[in-house]
Amino acid sequence: MDEKTFKTRTKKLAVAFIKQMDKLPNSGAADVVARQVIRSGTSIGANSRVAPNPLRT
Repeated sequence: MDEKTFKTRTKKLAVAFIKQMDKLPNSGAADVVARQVIRSGTSIGANSRVAPNPLRT
């Protein structure tokens, strides 16, 4: 998979996480869970962009 495709896929995944968390009911517990899931879901793309890639030249 090339870098552009990977970035696109991880961005779509992050957006999907956010949209799903918007569907949770408004409660204290749901807010805590939603924040954590969003943090986890969006960190995939962020971590992959920062990490060194041994395949890059």
